[in-house]
Amino acid sequence: MCSKILLLTFTLLYGEAFAQNNVLSSISKLGKKYTDFVPKGYQILDSVAGDLNEDSLTDAVLVLNFLHESETTRVVSDSLFPRILLILFGSKNGFTLAEISNKLVLGSNPFDWGDPLKSIKIETNSILIDYWSGRPHGRWAATYKFKYQDKNWYLINRYRSSWSNDMCDGDNMALSEEKDENFITGEIVDKTTSRDCKNAEKHTKIKSKPQIVLPNFNTKKDLENWFSNQ
Repeated sequence: MCSKILLLTFTLLYGEAFAQNNVLSSISKLGKKYTDFVPKGYQILDSVAGDLNEDSLTDAVLVLNFLHESETTRVVSDSLFPRILLILFGSKNGFTLAEISNKLVLGSNPFDWGDPLKSIKIETNSILIDYWSGRPHGRWAATYKFKYQDKNWYLINRYRSSWSNDMCDGDNMALSEEKDENFITGEIVDKTTSRDCKNAEKHTKIKSKPQIVLPNFNTKKDLENWFSNQ
């Protein structure tokens, strides 16, 4: 029985990696329109256009999802076929694939309320990804901002927050934690509401420059670390 379980686990893990490698490697590097970059079995879930590399040409960010992604099969589709983010640089002849990630855009799961992805925007030559969702015991939100500089995509701002459904003693305020990190200025702001209804705000400053790059960033792991440290 144990050997069968191990074999099944290996088959699923190997199949997941094999399927994703095939999908990612099949994505075109050049195209004239958005759909030229969509691999077989996927569709465009969301898209936004703007200038990302300050060359006055229109760039684009696409979010692709598996064609059969649905509320009833979300766990399977997320595991085997996670959502894909594509960054396209505009050119005179169309678009060039500038970056790709299958670990940045979250999909829904049975434990959260609906789709946590609320919006993707381009503001001040940066990509903003907003999340909001909840569970029976509380709610959470997160915003990630990436900017293209020095020929890479750096995380320049990260905001994460959570609110419990429990109220602090004697007041109508939810227990909460917020953390806002600006990796350009080095400013970090932490806000909390404790069980005794006291609000606290702490400001700290770090000297480090943006170091987290988009290709290495895993949103799911980042949020898991945030929740585990509360």
